[in-house]
Amino acid sequence: MSSRLTSAIFVSALIRRVNGEGGFAAVVRHGSDEAGAIFICVPGGFGQGTTLFAQAPQSLFADRDTPPSGGRLFEKVADGLSPDELDAKFQREARLDPDFWVVELELFGRSASDYFDIA
Repeated sequence: MSSRLTSAIFVSALIRRVNGEGGFAAVVRHGSDEAGAIFICVPGGFGQGTTLFAQAPQSLFADRDTPPSGGRLFEKVADGLSPDELDAKFQREARLDPDFWVVELELFGRSASDYFDIA
């Protein structure tokens, strides 16, 4: 059984990989290093809004023989969000769980699924 990477290591590796392959990645909100939930924002081009990915419940991949890379699976939770909608979402989330991360990725023609597993 493989162990899951900490949130800090997963985020660090994701940022390093995206930046290393010509994209741009940055931490918008730093959460708990050990086990903070991770949200990933991928802005669309030309006013299309932002796609938001959140960690999928572990029950979605608990029965798989091989866990996803890094032990984390994400699901698309919203598409086309405005900056105000994102702010409202994260304000609500902070009231429930103040230890979450927000990472923003500019992928420049690449797909989010090139960098993390999506349900």
